[in-house]
This record gives sequence, C-alpha cells and structure tokens, in this order.
Amino acid sequence: MIAAIVALFVAPALAATPTVDLSADDLARLADREVVIRQDPTDAGMYTIGVVDVNAAPSRVFDAILDLEARVGEVGGLRGVARYLNEPNLIGARWELSVVGKAISFTTLYEIDRAGLTANYYMDKSQTNDIEDVKGTYAVLPSGSGGARLFYRSITDSGVYVPGWIKNMLANSSLVEVLEGMRARAEK
Repeated sequence: MIAAIVALFVAPALAATPTVDLSADDLARLADREVVIRQDPTDAGMYTIGVVDVNAAPSRVFDAILDLEARVGEVGGLRGVARYLNEPNLIGARWELSVVGKAISFTTLYEIDRAGLTANYYMDKSQTNDIEDVKGTYAVLPSGSGGARLFYRSITDSGVYVPGWIKNMLANSSLVEVLEGMRARAEK
C-alpha cells in the first residue's frame, strides 16, 4: 500500500483528482458523517488519506479548503498561519504548530485549480522549515446527494524519528479536526 500511495505523489499525475477505493464499511461511516482515515506510518512521518462527505456545493467546500486562517482554533496544535503569497492560483503559507510542547514551523505552496476543484500543496524549500518535507492534495468531487465528497492525501516527513502515539495524534485527531472544520464552514 505504501508504494501505491508514494506513487500518487511522485507521478506526474499528482494534479489529477485523487480517488480512494472505499469499502462498504467506509461508505457507511461516511453516511454517518464520520471522517474516514487511512494511514501508513514511517519512522519519520506518515502517509495519510482522509475522506469526508459534505452537505454543500463543491465550490463552497473548495472555498473552505482555501480558508487557511479559519483552521486556527479548529485544530488543537495549530498556533498560527500567515500567508506570504496570495495569487489567484498560488498561495504560500507559513504554519506554526505546537506538538507536545515543541514549536514547529514550516511553509507550503498551494497550487490552486478552481475549475478542477483541486489544491496540490508542497513544502516551499526556499523558506526555512523545521520538518523535512510535506506534500499533498485536496480534491472535491460532487456527490450523488447534491453535496460533495472531500478527499485529502498527504505525505509528511519530519526528518527525525517520531513516536507512534504522536503520529497517531497528528494523523487521526488533527486530520479529523481539519476535515470536520472544513465541513462545518462549508455547510454554514
């Protein structure tokens, strides 16, 4: 499974809308308004997939994804975000986190495709970062119910060994907070 996920991020087709094979159990959980998460940990990071259904138009869900500042206060360890680049198809953001009392800062560039409802992000290596690498994709697809399904994929490499309980905290509770926050804002 790791090889398949890694291929998603090193292949030229990264900009394509990601899809995930969802089991009957996954679909039932989505119908119950749960966030579906899959992860493959490594010593220094995590490959993560998240899916959530949203009762809102796909364009509203996409706007919620791009409202980076709204995530502060929704996500426990997130202390701040500041945009340093804000162009129609490219956003640069510096993220400030606190993980088990340690301050962590890193930057991401978001390549925005509004027509395709996708945002691919990757670490801005021209900036100073406290982690080794991060990259991923947000994508929104219309759902049969008139709402939308939000897909999230991420690869994070801290550059150092991270204990499993911290990886689980970040990949599970933080991702649930991010996706539930986006859903709540889109559904307002």
